[in-house]
Amino acid sequence: MWKAAAFVVSSLLLGGCVTGGSGAPKLTADQIDQKVESGDVDMQTLDSIVDTYEAGGDVYGLEGLEAGYRPALTSDEAGIWMRMEKLESSFKTSGGRVLRSDINTYVKTVVCKLAGPFCGDIRIYIIDEPVPNASMAPNGMMLVHTGILLQFRNESQLSAVLGHEIGHYLRRHSLQRIRQAVQIGDAATIFGMLTGGIGSMAAAIFTHGTLSAYSRDHEREADKFGALLLQRHGYSIRSASGVWDQFIRIENAKIDDDKEKYEGDEDVEVSKGGSFFSSHPGHKERRDTMRVLADRIQAGAGPYADGRKEYWAILKNYRLDLLEDEVNRNKPAQTLELLKILAEDPESLGELKYVEGEVYRRRRKDGDMEKALARYQEALKLDGYPAKLHRAMGTVLSRLDRPTEAKEAFQKYLEAAPDAPDNKLIRQMVNIGS
Repeated sequence: MWKAAAFVVSSLLLGGCVTGGSGAPKLTADQIDQKVESGDVDMQTLDSIVDTYEAGGDVYGLEGLEAGYRPALTSDEAGIWMRMEKLESSFKTSGGRVLRSDINTYVKTVVCKLAGPFCGDIRIYIIDEPVPNASMAPNGMMLVHTGILLQFRNESQLSAVLGHEIGHYLRRHSLQRIRQAVQIGDAATIFGMLTGGIGSMAAAIFTHGTLSAYSRDHEREADKFGALLLQRHGYSIRSASGVWDQFIRIENAKIDDDKEKYEGDEDVEVSKGGSFFSSHPGHKERRDTMRVLADRIQAGAGPYADGRKEYWAILKNYRLDLLEDEVNRNKPAQTLELLKILAEDPESLGELKYVEGEVYRRRRKDGDMEKALARYQEALKLDGYPAKLHRAMGTVLSRLDRPTEAKEAFQKYLEAAPDAPDNKLIRQMVNIGS
């Protein structure tokens, strides 16, 4: 249930921005969307995106919202907050919530840095879910999926996403969406919300076709706020923009996963994106917009940090768990592409190579056992591989009918992990004496 609720409440993932200085007339929001949807994302389009949502002055000093704000009890907003608070109470005790103190403290610290005076108004719930997403409810509840922690490579990328969600909160976008639903007369979903069915209400808001352009405008504005918060706190906007190249690569790999899933079904149309991205600006637009913003507000200044060392200091004792959750998604092409992306950083490469072997071992296509074994052997030459690599190698060697080598691999596993819970089972399986 908690996973469904996380999706339903979600104000959706991230946002992106683009270039400037063309001197051409600025486009309206509708004109921008028309050009983007037609694939005509030219300099004029990108320049208009940047200028339309340019925010000056104090990013925290927005009219109508102050730290510690709560809506008047007689307002429609108070009713919305009440429903969100009821949902939030379920997250507090959810079995899907990540309770590790180091991860929670770290994410909270980054959020508080970005949120400034609004730090105390935001409650963060890290959800054990490998699909990358983050959400912001109008009452200050923020949901962060573990898939974000895995797929991002530094603190500036994480901060861009968290800053984007904070932008949604500061600009009160969720509230505006709900009021928009009221204005278009969606009586069924409005009734569902007022009677406690917040799930149906939120789902309708986030998928309703008539709100798509409205949603894209909000996403662009939230992206702008995210970039301004990066600037304010010394993060590199250009480094953060790289997250969209990463999403593009993984999204392209999704095509291969879809083709494999529906192999032989000629009637299935393989798409590049799901409904999640249908109401958002495209990855390329968001990347290019952030790069233009970097050129505008960080040119010739600095230094600006990417926070890679700080990010890895927290993630290093947790990444293998996240990687194994990613493998369990059974999206091999996407996971393999993600591993290539993560391998561009130097940390714990043996761990990544081991997980690559696990993808092949789990996939079991022709030749995959040999590929898995080759990856395990490569991992043994690198830093950071886990003891369980030897167990996986033993399993693959057994399937390849190489029992002597399999027994040696299992023996190495028992020596490397003498207290492993499967110690006795492995000994019995390969007849290794205690």
